[in-house]
Amino acid sequence: MSQQISPNSDNFATFIRDLQVYSNSKLFFTAEMEFLLSETVLRQMGQPLLDAAFHAKFIVKTQEVMRRIGPNADGFDKLAAELQASIEKASSLLKTIVKEADEGVKKTFTHTFFRMDSEGFSNLMKLFSDLAWLKNWENDGKRIPFEEWERMNSSNDR
Repeated sequence: MSQQISPNSDNFATFIRDLQVYSNSKLFFTAEMEFLLSETVLRQMGQPLLDAAFHAKFIVKTQEVMRRIGPNADGFDKLAAELQASIEKASSLLKTIVKEADEGVKKTFTHTFFRMDSEGFSNLMKLFSDLAWLKNWENDGKRIPFEEWERMNSSNDR
């Protein structure tokens, strides 16, 4: 069995502080973002998190466009359908990341983000906003902490 490289939680906390500065203090769920990053490393699930961040950025931008053009604009219904599909996909990806976490964490995520009411949906949209900042960070060519650990861990498996 190969040795796995473990993340240092201080590195994730530092990264989240850096992301908070990068976003001009617009992150809503810093502790949950830190958890998602650490869980990503522990479970080697970087791609699902990056995919969720991609969809999250699409969701945030699509909402902005829909607010700007209004419901009577041409193409609004198509945007709404694409938005719904991305929300479902990103939610599914996040549930995949969280599903192996301990029961307390799963309950917290379910109660905060995945419950079917207006507060749960509002929180989910805020988490998508946070994930969109992660995608912006990546798009600017900045390093995301789990990428290095995943690369090192996968090379140890060989």
